This record gives sequence, structure tokens and C-alpha cells, in this order.
Amino acid sequence: MNAALEDSYGWRLLWSYLALMFLGVFGVHRFYLGRWRTGLVYLCTGGICGLGVLVDFVLLPCMALDIEDGNVKDETVEDETG
Repeated sequence: MNAALEDSYGWRLLWSYLALMFLGVFGVHRFYLGRWRTGLVYLCTGGICGLGVLVDFVLLPCMALDIEDGNVKDETVEDETG
């Protein structure tokens, strides 16, 4: 399979939804999308008692799109010089 196709938005969204459906309470979908801090929160709280998992079914397309734009919120470090 083409490397560019494997990293496309559609594939990232598909794998994220699969991780959310089967391992969402462990935060695997958030780790996959580079949001390791909230992934740890989900891991420790069971997906915030399952409510966060339900919310993520709506928010997941935006989270996958943020990776494509380079706007991952958990990993961003602001440069204070400019």
C-alpha cells in the first residue's frame, strides 16, 4: 500500500474509530492521535467513566484533522520568543 495513502485522513479516522470502539475506555485512540496526556487520563479513569468515550464519537473527526494540520493540542509547546 502507498505510504501517502496509509497516512491519509480517512485511514487515520478509520483506525481511530476502531480503537475508540474496542479500546476507548483505555484511551488508545487518544494515544494514537498524539494526545498522550488525555490518553493517560482516560487510562486512569476508564474513559472518564465512559462519558468521555461517548463524547469522542463526535469529536474524533476534529482530533484526526488536527494531526493533519499539525495542531495537536497535547503536544504543542508555545515558543515565547515570537
